Amino acid sequence: MTLKVGTQKVKYEIPFGGSTVMGYAVTDSDNNKFAINYIHDFEDKYEEGYEYVIKVKAISSKKYIGEDVLSPSYYLIKIISKVKV
Repeated sequence: MTLKVGTQKVKYEIPFGGSTVMGYAVTDSDNNKFAINYIHDFEDKYEEGYEYVIKVKAISSKKYIGEDVLSPSYYLIKIISKVKV
């Protein structure tokens, strides 16, 4: 999947958990906006102030964040673009 990653991390509430965490503000190719708290292999490459377009692989796991909600893990495949904003 291709995601656009915002220029700074945002605070958001985990569904059904009530905890507030920092995560990436992302927009997918269908223009859906959501937050992801962690993208494997992207943490050390991310710099605030830049907008990224990245390709990731989302893998569903057995880890639940609520009674009926699976929390997928996201893995960086490649950085398509990095633009200073």
